[in-house]
Amino acid sequence: MGEKTHLSFYLAYNTFRVFTDAVRHVGCPGYVRFLINPDDLRMAMEAYDKKGLTSFKVPGKLFSDTKGTSMRIHSKRFCHLLADKMGWDVTRSYRIPGDIFPRQQVVIFDLSQAVVLNGSESGSCPLQ
Repeated sequence: MGEKTHLSFYLAYNTFRVFTDAVRHVGCPGYVRFLINPDDLRMAMEAYDKKGLTSFKVPGKLFSDTKGTSMRIHSKRFCHLLADKMGWDVTRSYRIPGDIFPRQQVVIFDLSQAVVLNGSESGSCPLQ
C-alpha cells in the first residue's frame, strides 16, 4: 500500500484542498486531473497537461512556498458533481483518505470512506 494522504472538500465554499506532497508524488505537474470510478467509489489524481472539467492548474509556487502545505482548488461544478454522485450535504465539509503510489505517479482516494469534518456546519470559513 502507498503512503497515506487525504483531501478535504469544503462544499459550502465550493472548494477543496490537496496536500502538496500528494501533488509532488504525481510528478510536480502543471495540472492535475481527477478521475472518478463510480463502480468502486474511488477517485484517482494524476498529472495532466491541460485544464478541463476535472483537471486543475497547479500553482507555480506550490512546491517552493514554505508556508503552504496544500493546494486549494475552487470549482463549484466539480464540488457539486461529486456531492451529487456521493449524496453529500452541500452545507458540510468532508475529508477523504487516499493512498499515494509514487512509482505509478497516482493518488487514489476512497470516496466511500469520506467523513464529515467536525464543525463544518458553522459559519466560519476554514479556508481563510
